[in-house]
Amino acid sequence: PPLLGFQNGKILGYYIGYKETQSPAQFIYETHEVQTSSTNSRAEHTISKLKKFTQYTVHVKAYNIKGISPASANLNVFTLEDVPSQPPEGVQATPLSSESIKVAWSPPPLFTLHGILQGYKILYKPVRLDEDESDANFQTSSQLEIVLFALEKYTNYSIQVLAYTRKGEGVRSFPVYVRTREDVPDAPANIKALATNDSAVMVSWTPPARPNGILTKYTLYFNNQSSPEVEDIVIELPPNVTHYMMGGLSRGADYAFRASASTVMGEGRSSKYIGATTLIVAPARIASFSDILTVSWHEDVSLPCVSVGNPKPTIQWRVRNQPISNSERMNVLEDGSLHISSVTGPDAANYTCHAENPHGTSQIVYTIRVQ
Repeated sequence: PPLLGFQNGKILGYYIGYKETQSPAQFIYETHEVQTSSTNSRAEHTISKLKKFTQYTVHVKAYNIKGISPASANLNVFTLEDVPSQPPEGVQATPLSSESIKVAWSPPPLFTLHGILQGYKILYKPVRLDEDESDANFQTSSQLEIVLFALEKYTNYSIQVLAYTRKGEGVRSFPVYVRTREDVPDAPANIKALATNDSAVMVSWTPPARPNGILTKYTLYFNNQSSPEVEDIVIELPPNVTHYMMGGLSRGADYAFRASASTVMGEGRSSKYIGATTLIVAPARIASFSDILTVSWHEDVSLPCVSVGNPKPTIQWRVRNQPISNSERMNVLEDGSLHISSVTGPDAANYTCHAENPHGTSQIVYTIRVQ
């Protein structure tokens, strides 16, 4: 309150004037009535609904029954900082290589920062069904662009950018999606070489665990181990072929086989060599591979079971230790594969393919999960 000698009567209240310091607008006034009989009590008043992190000019006028006093000296004060209320604008992502992406953006509008900008946070993650927000990686930057390194090859990424002040993180931008570029693939994940008879070997493989692009072909290499000085024979195969019958081989000879995959970026490294010996009497073997499959409800699925041997093996499929007979929904096809139509929850199980001839047996197991 004013000093006692200058009150000139009972103080009834105060007018608190305020405005944005940089604004040409007039002062806005709020009234604070005195609630006590003591004119010497210190008064407090809270002005609300102000803009965040904005400088205001404030003064106070007292009034009594006779009128209003002159204004106090102006006081300039900032409201406190807060987090930004809008995201960075114009987020763009450009792949630079199979393992790097450049991200660029513009700052949020200045009036939405609500504080002193400390930097930007860039959140990025591969787009996968089994990942949530907690799986996102992040980097920070004080600039308006950044290059993300050590990314997964030929992978679709979701990227968001936010600004932050000393009070914390602001709003994330909408995700932008970009795929890293193709690269050469990894080696085929598995490879088998199985004698079929005295002049043929079945070679089979599974696709690379990381194809790093769209596969364009497989390349199969083989040689006769008794003639190591002879270069490998090379056979190129379409990308949808994962087994090949190698005929016209020498009886009782040892052969070595390896396979590689290619994308538009070139040929990847090959698998390890695997050996096979042509045999007149060949035990039953399965060229296909055990696998775990996740299948959607009412989706059809085929489980391959390519077998070799001399004489030709017989095939039997089993589920829950019971033989599978052809039915409306399950059929064993001529090539040995099991076809299941319109998969449902009860079809989730282990399916075993068993091959047998007089000289041996072999089996693989498929695990089906239904979602």
